[in-house]
Amino acid sequence: MRSSPLLLAAALVLSGEPSASAPFTVVTISDAPAGSVAVVDIDRDGRLDIVSGNVWYHAPHWTPYRFRGLPVEDGRVDSHSLLPLDVDEDGWVDLIDLARSGRRITWWRNPGRAWGPSQWVDRTIHACCPVELAVLADIDGDGHARELVVHEPSQGLAWYKVRKGFWTRHSISTRDVGSGLGVGDLNGDGRIDVLTAVGWFEAPVDPRSSEWPLHEAWGAAVGPVDMVRHTAGDDLRLGLLHLTDIDGNGLPDVLAGGTGRGAVWFEQRHDGWIRHRLAGGDPPARGSLVADLDGDGHPELVAVSTAADGRSRLQGQPAARVVSYRRNAGAEADGAGERPAWDSRVLAAIDHLSPAPEIIAVDLDDDGDVDLVGAGPSGVFWLRNDSAGNPDTGGPMMAPYH
Repeated sequence: MRSSPLLLAAALVLSGEPSASAPFTVVTISDAPAGSVAVVDIDRDGRLDIVSGNVWYHAPHWTPYRFRGLPVEDGRVDSHSLLPLDVDEDGWVDLIDLARSGRRITWWRNPGRAWGPSQWVDRTIHACCPVELAVLADIDGDGHARELVVHEPSQGLAWYKVRKGFWTRHSISTRDVGSGLGVGDLNGDGRIDVLTAVGWFEAPVDPRSSEWPLHEAWGAAVGPVDMVRHTAGDDLRLGLLHLTDIDGNGLPDVLAGGTGRGAVWFEQRHDGWIRHRLAGGDPPARGSLVADLDGDGHPELVAVSTAADGRSRLQGQPAARVVSYRRNAGAEADGAGERPAWDSRVLAAIDHLSPAPEIIAVDLDDDGDVDLVGAGPSGVFWLRNDSAGNPDTGGPMMAPYH
């Protein structure tokens, strides 16, 4: 396991303005080809382990255990949206996985103390299409996020209910909604809605049998002329969509990374939606998560981008992927009213890191701050937060915003 210090204060700042922040150290967990990544206590010893590709890594020394033999294609394992869930409710956390090339959704049963590949058994949830994006959510309102929401290309959206290891599929829509997926209570009725690239599907009282109305909200949002059309099939491919109040007006907004035109956010106002591109000349950033990394109460976007130009390269690593941090500095007067000001900075440059959604914010070492874990064709990486506190606020680093 190798590590190299990378101080944010000395990192390249895309906006051109230096800023004090927390030091991160890039720790290489493995050089083996990987896929999506999950952080979960596999063996119930009270410590968080890392799972990616065909291997899970036992904390705290990251001892590798190969538990399956998925094929490696184009330098990465065909594993997307790896999600931890005790599917069969036996007390051991299992893994849900999506295979784009394999065109199926599966779950892998954690056998308990037997850690070899012969003991882990995969079972098909649904075979359909080249699936990549899925999230867990409390769709049925029972207080537990055990329902699987999946974007199924060419087939629409669906959610899956599991009982004792058996899955039932429920359709949300058969419409092609393009890429992008998120969940959250957008209208404040206490039910979990589903977010897509063109708008949001409103959860009905009975999500099993009722129609999910589509609100083409940000799909028709007005915005700067250099923004793309937000319709299925346009050149903005969104990844994970995050529901959070960005501008502090009491209305939830939508924040997302995307390929083609970089990170965007959709501002909700009482009279409609407005779309914005995040400032700072950000490169494309499809994989993203929302966290309050600087502890100032404003949600930020952490994303994996491709270092495509001089502004986003770190010296000596022109082909690296960049883990960047879009800092929400709060509201500023912009001539058209108050809206958040953003600046961007690079946390790390890691060669061949996967674009997403393979990055997670979690306190991996249980020291009270937020670390980042990512994976890709060149291996598994831990961006360890070595800060005892946040210099910008004087307070501790915050937990993941959502």
